[in-house]
Amino acid sequence: MAADPALSPRPRVLVIDDNVLLGRQLGACLSLTYEVQVADGAAAGRRTLASLNCDAVVCDVCMPEESGLDLYTTMPADTQAHWAFMTGGVLDPALAQRLTRVTCPVLFKPFQLGAVERLVAQLVSGQDCTHPSCRRSHRRDTR
Repeated sequence: MAADPALSPRPRVLVIDDNVLLGRQLGACLSLTYEVQVADGAAAGRRTLASLNCDAVVCDVCMPEESGLDLYTTMPADTQAHWAFMTGGVLDPALAQRLTRVTCPVLFKPFQLGAVERLVAQLVSGQDCTHPSCRRSHRRDTR
C-alpha cells in the first residue's frame, strides 16, 4: 500500500508516460528517494496534477491523446520550472520545433536510470540539469 502523499515528507514526483511499463519502471526506481505517482497518459497526468502538488514532473513528449508539450503549456507558469521531458524522438515536425523552444530539460531515450535520478534531483532542488543526456542546447549524448 502506498503512503498517503499528503503525509509524505519526501518530495513528490509525477511520471507521465503512455508506455505503462516504462512509467512503472521509472516510478519504481524513483520511489526509493521520492513519493512517486505514475500517470499512464496526458489525461491521467492532468487529473493527478489537479489534485496533487508535485515537486517534479517527468513527462513523455509523444502520447496519443495529447502531447506532453500540450499538457505542459496548460499548467500554471509557477509549476513549469519543475518539468522535464523524455522522448525517443519526435516525428511530427511542428512538435519537434516546439520542443526546441521549451526551457525544460529533455532526456532522450534510451537513457540510463541514473540519468533520470540525477535529473529529478536537480529539478527538486531547483538546479539546472547538467547531465549530457539532458538537452537545453540540443545534446543527444546518453552517457
